[in-house]
Amino acid sequence: MRQVLADSGRLASEAFVELELLRTEIIINRGGFRKPEARTAAEEALGAAERILPPVHQLRARALQQMATVMRWQNEDAAAAAHAERAYRMLLDVQGNDARHISVIMAQNEYGRALYQVGRTREALSHLKEAAA
Repeated sequence: MRQVLADSGRLASEAFVELELLRTEIIINRGGFRKPEARTAAEEALGAAERILPPVHQLRARALQQMATVMRWQNEDAAAAAHAERAYRMLLDVQGNDARHISVIMAQNEYGRALYQVGRTREALSHLKEAAA
């Protein structure tokens, strides 16, 4: 699929971002959290999203969230927390501050996990409880 997008000049497109997000998900779902391929796919998705999408966009937030997940599993806790926070806040904005939208809940859960890993336990528990509710 990547070659099809390259051949058609669409490596700078939402379709490419979605492809790289899907590739990251597949790697992660196969247990590859710590594999370099997961990092590469997440970086490709986020890089393209940041180049071509508006500053506040659902795909951009998903790319941030996936990057946070990969970073968290690769023990880059501070960077993971920063990416997770950006994703959570962006999705809140995208969803009109609807904290009960599934994408916001998932982002808040990831943010809570990232906060826990950097030792911000009280904040982490607050976000995790809110996401679970």
